[in-house]
Amino acid sequence: MEYYTESNHFIGRRIGRGLGTTAHWSKALPDHLIVFIHGFTGTAEGTWFDVASELRDDVAFKHTDVLFIGYDSTKSRALISARLIGGILREFITSPGDQANKHLYFIKRRPDFRYKRVLIVCHSLGAALMRRIAVDLAQRQSQEFDDIEIVLFAPAHKGASLHTLSEDIISRGFGGSLLAWFRNLFNFRKQVLLDLSPGSEFVAALEADTNTEIARRGRLSLLVAKSTFFGVYENVVEVADFAQDPIFETLENEDHTTLVKTSNQRRHVLQVCQEFVS
Repeated sequence: MEYYTESNHFIGRRIGRGLGTTAHWSKALPDHLIVFIHGFTGTAEGTWFDVASELRDDVAFKHTDVLFIGYDSTKSRALISARLIGGILREFITSPGDQANKHLYFIKRRPDFRYKRVLIVCHSLGAALMRRIAVDLAQRQSQEFDDIEIVLFAPAHKGASLHTLSEDIISRGFGGSLLAWFRNLFNFRKQVLLDLSPGSEFVAALEADTNTEIARRGRLSLLVAKSTFFGVYENVVEVADFAQDPIFETLENEDHTTLVKTSNQRRHVLQVCQEFVS
């Protein structure tokens, strides 16, 4: 059951889809939905550090539901993860009242309730998966999906370096005999990284299919990212503009991971969310 707190939202509830997917339901009838999709080796909420608590406690997000989608980024193939996440998104966008009512016992929403606006914030592999999902949704030709806004941080939609990804994982504090164990773990679970290698079938199709759908449907916000950010010290994913997106923005003093932190000096993700609801 949900618990009432001083925040604008009920305590986060696992929805039983994906891996650790958690929804923070607004206590008021929301106008907006903000969705977060993590990257390789990330977790539903952990990748975004304290974003959940920041959004719950900020009155600006009083009328905003927040959804953190989790998936097994190390074992599942990219296309499989994209289809899983896409299914979750479709449910939340086409029947948000039903989704909320499965978890809200004391407050029920109308079955015909719909969000006025949806923002999806993605990091790394999550951005590449969202590109695939966007193409799939555009092909459905449903207006419910057309106006989704997308913001990408260090997106892997142009591919990623297997070498730098492995170094990035191994450098996160593992040493001694554990280092050898983790190297073996990486080698065992690297199939999704092959999907992300520049020039792979999965990566090549992302931009080609996006351009095809733009030519067919127009420059929908679903297909053209609102903003894309790279840190100046990015060395994991390929850095380049994508399809018909606006030119990417560069964030000083940031690398692949730090640009989604939310310390006092790093507020990039929160700023994007604040601009969305303002």
